[in-house]
Amino acid sequence: MKIIKKVKKVYHFLLAWLGAVIYGFPSRKMIVFGVTGTKGKTTTADIIFHILKEKGFKPCLISSLKFKIGDKEFENKLKMTMPGRFFIQSFLARALKQGCDSAVLEVTSEGIEQYRHRFLDFDIVVFTNLEPEHIESHGSFENYRKAKTKLFEKCEKSFKKKIKKVGVVNLNDENSEYFLKLNLDYYGFGIEGEEIKVKNEDIKKVIAKQVKNTENGIEFYIDDTKFESSLNGVFNVYNILAGVCAVLPLGIEIEELADIIKRKQEVKGRMEIIEKPPFYAVIDFAHTPRSVELVYKNTVDIFSKKLGFKPRLICILGSAGGGRDKWKRKEFGKLAAKYCDKIILTMEDPADEDPLKIAKEIEKGVLEQNPSADYEIIIDREKAIEKALGFCDGKTVVVSTGKGGETLMWVGPKKKIPWDEKGIFERIIKEKVSAE
Repeated sequence: MKIIKKVKKVYHFLLAWLGAVIYGFPSRKMIVFGVTGTKGKTTTADIIFHILKEKGFKPCLISSLKFKIGDKEFENKLKMTMPGRFFIQSFLARALKQGCDSAVLEVTSEGIEQYRHRFLDFDIVVFTNLEPEHIESHGSFENYRKAKTKLFEKCEKSFKKKIKKVGVVNLNDENSEYFLKLNLDYYGFGIEGEEIKVKNEDIKKVIAKQVKNTENGIEFYIDDTKFESSLNGVFNVYNILAGVCAVLPLGIEIEELADIIKRKQEVKGRMEIIEKPPFYAVIDFAHTPRSVELVYKNTVDIFSKKLGFKPRLICILGSAGGGRDKWKRKEFGKLAAKYCDKIILTMEDPADEDPLKIAKEIEKGVLEQNPSADYEIIIDREKAIEKALGFCDGKTVVVSTGKGGETLMWVGPKKKIPWDEKGIFERIIKEKVSAE
């Protein structure tokens, strides 16, 4: 097994090197941003891209949702955040040819383990946060964290350009300490009132104050500058702060950034709200216990402000298959039973596992938390959505987690089907309104 692993590593390394050689090391001719972490990568990358574009740069973007070159956008149908087989190098070469001067890349731990970050010359790297994830594939949380830090190590050793090499870290996450051991110019972000877990006076700090959900999104201050955003959920303040810190080295002023952030539209499938009274719903990609809990909490807070009373929550909940992070399933069930008035267990991306078996594992957590919980299992996700919306009465919010803005669902060992969570919600709501 050790020999096979070594052979695979050599194979992936050579692919990364060969791709860079064939396409002429395009990242050396751009400002390259890399965003890593467990949560918030997609939104943070999208925010950085938005800021760059608003400030006159010509950026390109590689994320789990989409690929963008300037105004041209393509869906990421590969179900991979960091595609291999020369894709990244060829994409950057194409973007460079079309006039792009900057690139924003989501960087995953599994992509790093396959050397897909190698021969990419990063200039500004961002660490959003860290929670247990992909433990089966990495072997331990420590190995998972170590894989993430390799992005910062790569940035330090990258091809030198006119811009300084910069590292951005979350001051409220204790794991940031592991990213601060390099010769980078560091920026740190956090929220006032949350514990600052990084004690380093050399870091340039950006702290959000007076943070709150509003009827129209979120609001906070950086020093005396007020930030307003249509993004929903207080956790999105962290993503905005990460994006702000990432572009400060470019000389953009905080006041300018406040105006730019105000114009940023919501990110598909990230705390995305549907409001068509009496139908209310929230769609989010949340895929860790902590992120699911934050979605439930923020949904209650947001709709309490919108409606003037605490809403009833109905959740649509599944968990990924393929042997990935099975420990999460029971935890998801516990959280659903703790925060939701009704629970509908369904499939998410069962892959090569039996979706009913996955639902039964989530069920164990539901019953452990609340033996009398109101729940049912509807494996067909579309039917689960239809059932949940049937309970909407103007006082209820349906919260669907796990799929977000993904365009494919992995339903068999080698079978993927098209998926549009928001589209399904909107179609069923339209049908119910027409039937009244």
